[in-house]
Amino acid sequence: MFTFIWNDALKGWLPNLITISGMLCIPFIIHFQEKELYLYSSILFGIAWIMDFLDGKAARMFGQSSHTGEFLDPLADKVFTISFLLYFWSEVYAVISVPIISIGLALTMLRVYKIVYGKKVGETLNIMASLSGKLKTNVEKIGISVLMLIPVLKSFCAVSMEVSLITANSILGISLLFAIFSLTHQVRQV
Repeated sequence: MFTFIWNDALKGWLPNLITISGMLCIPFIIHFQEKELYLYSSILFGIAWIMDFLDGKAARMFGQSSHTGEFLDPLADKVFTISFLLYFWSEVYAVISVPIISIGLALTMLRVYKIVYGKKVGETLNIMASLSGKLKTNVEKIGISVLMLIPVLKSFCAVSMEVSLITANSILGISLLFAIFSLTHQVRQV
């Protein structure tokens, strides 16, 4: 089994490398945010977001789609989102953050189940992210961007912290709806 995973990962080496590189940006983004270097954290956040878009494009463009990539890309999205929801824990309403994190973990476990079950019955089950899952991820990143920029919005744009928090939580609330749709889509495919 390890040989299969290794060969599959090598098949999609470029998109998988892009995905992993995006995940490796997370601690640096948080570090810059902690040091109040908001320009750097925002630029790196944007680069990581672009990497999330480019990994799938590279897989299709170079014919490097792989089962590893199908699993790794949504996993990277979950790691990204959960990392920032935990970092901004005091700013995000628990009624939004807890379900988003829970659904993200449930989706990952469901994908693992599909992989194991598929191997057991000799089938390859679809574990790719649905359209609602992709929309969810991008809406989450917009909400996280607003959270990251609260100090900048307050200082330079005179937007109150309350307005920024309500905006970010509203956007994350919309992403929660997409998360529910994504989960129901994945469950129906089992």
